[in-house]
Amino acid sequence: MKEHGSLEVVAHFGNLKCVFHLHKNPYLTGNRCGTYPHDHGNLYELRYTSAGHTTQIVNDVPYQLSAGDLLLIQPHECHCMRLVDISADLAQFSIRFFFRPPSENDNRIVHKAYEELTEILRTTRIVQDKQMTLLPLWECLKREFLERNYGYNNYLSAYPTLILTEMLRLIPEKSQKLFYISDNEQTLYMRDKIDSLLVSRFMENLKREDVAREVGLSPRQLSRIFIREFGVSFITKLNSIRLQQAKFQLKYTKKDIARVCLDCGFHSYSYFISCFKKNTGMTPSDYRASKTKEP
Repeated sequence: MKEHGSLEVVAHFGNLKCVFHLHKNPYLTGNRCGTYPHDHGNLYELRYTSAGHTTQIVNDVPYQLSAGDLLLIQPHECHCMRLVDISADLAQFSIRFFFRPPSENDNRIVHKAYEELTEILRTTRIVQDKQMTLLPLWECLKREFLERNYGYNNYLSAYPTLILTEMLRLIPEKSQKLFYISDNEQTLYMRDKIDSLLVSRFMENLKREDVAREVGLSPRQLSRIFIREFGVSFITKLNSIRLQQAKFQLKYTKKDIARVCLDCGFHSYSYFISCFKKNTGMTPSDYRASKTKEP
């Protein structure tokens, strides 16, 4: 859904995708803020009062707003600001957004994050920014939206995400658990978990689906993590670990090569020989011979 007269920007918000709708007038002052009763369908609206004061009516309930107040309007809620309730110096910013629901293929981490965030938003109405820490972000967003300089799309996805994150920081009693593990920590945690799993079970007949299930991801998500974090595919990473172990056993044990092949997780002798030659330029027997000659 795209609102008429708005610019749609998709941004990543942790494990979720947020779609922002930036209205052609992201910043309004004085009586330009006055509106008739209306709603924005399935979009949330976040309004920030940067100066003056007003009464915003949401579902027939009045809310008194002054500088530093954030008002979160839920999807399908009818709201308006009457001119008689607006001070002459009123200034407000606003953005609209919604979060894309997880698909059946998304892992439980994504589903849990979506549920928790939806609950936080559902129970939030007014958030106070007493130090006005959000004002510079809104000002930057307005500038980029109006001037549209080269690369402005990157800013238009970044600033709304920062604004939403900062709003959640202002209500830590609700949102702290949502950010208990940062995105970077979650990525490192997942990488370490996958790496440990492969190292401890390389000798098994591991499939991509098996590893994905163990770490709570879909096979497609796992493949993306391998390319992004390891720079190689799942099977290339797994074979690299197996070959390291094979080289160790060829050098330091007297196992026959067929036994080394099986113990290192290769269930095809010809495939093992092919992978080994590609990796080292030698056959396993030549590699063993060269290592035994070393002083």
